[in-house]
Amino acid sequence: MSILIRDMKEEDIKEVQQVAKTSWNDTYEGLIPACIQENFLNSAYSAEMLKRRLAVSSLYVAEADGKIVGFSNFSKVKEGGKV
Repeated sequence: MSILIRDMKEEDIKEVQQVAKTSWNDTYEGLIPACIQENFLNSAYSAEMLKRRLAVSSLYVAEADGKIVGFSNFSKVKEGGKV
C-alpha cells in the first residue's frame, strides 16, 4: 500500500472529521467519557473550525488507495509561544 501526503482541501473535511472521531474514540475509550469526546470533536473538528484552520495554518492529509487515513495540522507559533 502506498501513502500519498498532500495539502488538505475543503472537500476533505468530512473524511478528516471521521479520522479524528475514530482516533479520539479509540485512543480515549475508558479514559474520557464518550459524551465529552463527542462535544470536543463537534467543536474542534466542526466544518467551520476546519475551514478556519485551512485559512491560517498548514493542514495535510495522508491518503491510502484514495481514502484519507490520517491528517496533520501545523501552525506557526508567535513570540511568547502563542499561536
